[in-house]
Amino acid sequence: MKQYHTTQEGGGGKPTIPYYVENQLFNSKEQYRTGLEIRLIANLPPDSQLFLAVTPPWQDEEIGNDFRVDLARVEIEHFYVKKKLPYILNGASFESKSQFIQGKRLRREGNIPETQDIFLAVAAPWEPELIEDDTFIDLALPGNDHFFSKDIDYVLIVNAKDHHWKKKTISYGEVVKIAYPQYQEKPTEVYTVTYKKGPVQNPEGSMVKGDKVFVKNKMFFHVTPTDKS
Repeated sequence: MKQYHTTQEGGGGKPTIPYYVENQLFNSKEQYRTGLEIRLIANLPPDSQLFLAVTPPWQDEEIGNDFRVDLARVEIEHFYVKKKLPYILNGASFESKSQFIQGKRLRREGNIPETQDIFLAVAAPWEPELIEDDTFIDLALPGNDHFFSKDIDYVLIVNAKDHHWKKKTISYGEVVKIAYPQYQEKPTEVYTVTYKKGPVQNPEGSMVKGDKVFVKNKMFFHVTPTDKS
C-alpha cells in the first residue's frame, strides 16, 4: 500500500485546509484554489485531466485550470487524474479512472453488502489483505488489481473463549450475552465490559449499556458481573 505524504504550503501561522491529490495529502492556506494551482502544487502537467471525487449519485467533476474549488467544504476533497486502470472484483472486470481507489468505492462498484469484508488477493504464503472502507489502494502497483469478498466470520475472544461473530459491530448487551447466556437487563445487575485489540475506530476501552463498538478478528473482551442489589 502507498503511504500518505503531507505537503505544507508555506510557513506556519494561518490555519490550513487539508486536501488530497492522487492520494497525496496537501494543506492549503487558502480556502479557494484554481484547477491550475492544484495541478502546479501537486506537480501535475497543466493539461492533465483533473477530477474532483464526488459522493454518488452525483458524477465526479472535471476541474478546469480556471475553475475555483472551495476546499473548506464538510468532507476533505479528493482530486485525481483520469486514467483507466483495470481490476478484478469477485471475478468481474472493472476499470478505475483513478490510480487510487478507496475500499468504499470497491464496495459500491461491486455491490458488496455490509455483511461481507473485501480483501486484496495476495500471493502465497502471505494472507489476503483486508481492505477497510477508508483504505486507499494503488492500482498501478503490481499485484494490486485482484479483490474478492466473503461473509464476515470474526472470532471474538470473550472471557478467554472463542466465539464466532458475523457482524461488523457488537453492542454491550450482545457482549454480555456471549459471556453470560442467562443475562437479562435488570436495574440491579450491572456488568463491567472492557476490550482491547479492536479496529482503528475503537482499539481499546470499556462499554456501558447502550454502547456499540466496531469489531475485528481476534478482538478481546472481558466481562465481569456486579450485583447492585
